[in-house]
Amino acid sequence: MAHAFSFPTGAVSEHRGLTFWMNRTLEELSEFRSEPDAHAVHDLRVALRRCRSIAAAIEEIDPHPEWQEMRRCARKLFRSLGDLRDTHVMTGWLNQLHPEADALKDRMLSLLASQETSAHEKAQHRAVRFDEGRWKELSRSLSSRMRRVPADGDAAHCLAL
Repeated sequence: MAHAFSFPTGAVSEHRGLTFWMNRTLEELSEFRSEPDAHAVHDLRVALRRCRSIAAAIEEIDPHPEWQEMRRCARKLFRSLGDLRDTHVMTGWLNQLHPEADALKDRMLSLLASQETSAHEKAQHRAVRFDEGRWKELSRSLSSRMRRVPADGDAAHCLAL
C-alpha cells in the first residue's frame, strides 16, 4: 500500500524567523529578570541561541557587520546563562541518578549550590547590562536584511543544507 505525504511549500512561517526570535529574546529576558528559575534560564538560552545561529548562517552570505554585532551583543549573557544552566542540569541529574542521601551526594549538592549562586549572580549582572535598545535596533535592521534573501533562492538552499 502506498502512502501519500504532503510537504509544506512556500517560505518558512514567520514564527521561526529572526524577528520572532529577537522579540522572544526580549520577552524571555524580562521573564528571567523577574523570575530567574531554571525554566526561564532555559527559554532565554534557546531564544538567544536561535538568534545567534541565524546570524552565523546569514553572515556567510551577507557579511554586514551588524550580524557579528548581534552575535557579540548576546555572547556574554548566553555564556553566563550556560554556566547557570549547567548547574541546574547537574543538580537534576545527581538527584535523579542517586536519589538516596549520603555524604558524597550532600557534598556535591553543596558544591553545585555554591556554583549556582555564583553563576546566578553573574547571569543577573549580564541580564541587567544587556542593551535592549540596541537589540531592538538590530532586530529592525537585520530583519530587513533577511528579507533580501529570497526563500527559494540558491543562498537559502545552501544554508538549508
